[in-house]
Amino acid sequence: MSYLKKIERSGKKLLVKILKFVFPARTGVDAAQLKKAHIKKILIIRLEQKLGNLVMTTFFPRALKDIYPEADIDILVHESLKTIWDNNPFVSRLVIFSHKKHLHNPVRLIKFLYLLRRSRYDLVMDCSTPGGFSLSNGLLARLTGAPFQAGFKRGESDHFLNATVSPDQTKHYVDILHDLLDLFTSDKKRYQPEIFLTDKETSSAHEKLASSGINTCNNLIFIWVGARHIKQWEIEHFKSLAKSLRGASDVRVLYLCGPQEKQLYDDLSGEEPGKALYIDDFRELTALIQQCSLFVSGDAGPLHLAAALDIDTVGIFLQNNYTMYGYDDGKKHRIVDLSNDRDNVQKVIDICREVLNISNKLHKNPSK
Repeated sequence: MSYLKKIERSGKKLLVKILKFVFPARTGVDAAQLKKAHIKKILIIRLEQKLGNLVMTTFFPRALKDIYPEADIDILVHESLKTIWDNNPFVSRLVIFSHKKHLHNPVRLIKFLYLLRRSRYDLVMDCSTPGGFSLSNGLLARLTGAPFQAGFKRGESDHFLNATVSPDQTKHYVDILHDLLDLFTSDKKRYQPEIFLTDKETSSAHEKLASSGINTCNNLIFIWVGARHIKQWEIEHFKSLAKSLRGASDVRVLYLCGPQEKQLYDDLSGEEPGKALYIDDFRELTALIQQCSLFVSGDAGPLHLAAALDIDTVGIFLQNNYTMYGYDDGKKHRIVDLSNDRDNVQKVIDICREVLNISNKLHKNPSK
């Protein structure tokens, strides 16, 4: 650990001690109190900047609207991923937070907190990652002054939240998030993450593909080549996968690349002209994914996007964390565990063939 990192962690520990003194542990409220409460205004806090984790929380507005039909539901979100909530009919208002704008300017931060408290929320939900307590989310929840401040029980949460549930981290991430709903209802209805696209966004995606000579009537396979750090599969393996899948007479395979994969995009475009697309806009990426028959990806945010859009997926996992982050129903969604055999490209090819149900059609066709 670097010297600066040690200083940062020590400073955070000191800040937590100070805040624990300022904010004594809360008197908890139980589920029965919440279920009887008259909730008219709700704030969901999710400052997550990881795309996949944020996508998996998108079912909350619909779920809370089912529980509290008359409530207005606002979302406190980081500015970098605010468009994920665009066109969501269950969201009343977005409250945008910016580290640069608010944390670096005390006057703006005080004004932001004042307006947040003035909104007089009845219920605030801290929907941060179940695996660890988010000090910023918890502090914001406490400072709203809402009578009910709910979230996961971990770390120092008792000082900032008064309605908590312990996360069961043996389950899928979406199922863990569903446990928060147990605080408000005994109904065990399961919701799916969801993104709402406009007709214009869908049409623009069609036009972008058509301009590249791509017919979406065929089996269109997108391969997302990016992932964070050790989750990144070797690009040569992706190329081998694409080459094999292109052997089918009715299959078109394209690589998708985002800003973090710009160099990979440049390399792929040079080696295989017309077979890679570069997208730097979240809404455009979502609309494009909606057009494909199969989405292949490592453990990365776009995999969760495809699942939310109910597109067939094959997730390539180089770590054994697929129970929490993968999708596998044995049909539309499949996981390929390469945690002990990351070079096994054939295993990925076989699973893709099964999902597409084209195992008897694959043959060599270099023109694809």
